[in-house]
Amino acid sequence: MYEALRKELYDSENDYVLNEESRTVWITVDNISVYIKRMPDGVQVELFPRGDEDTNAITGCYAPFDWEEI
Repeated sequence: MYEALRKELYDSENDYVLNEESRTVWITVDNISVYIKRMPDGVQVELFPRGDEDTNAITGCYAPFDWEEI
């Protein structure tokens, strides 16, 4: 079993990287569940009420990896 996130030693104590083996990670912030998903061409982030993660997201966004070319 591997961890979804890894801490970069040279970064601050709050900076993490999604490991290459992982496609998704959930992070809980108070009563909000944050879902981060690596897509083939970018990153999708969605926010859900904690405990209702199987419902429609409150909000979300998507950014392509090649965002500088947009």
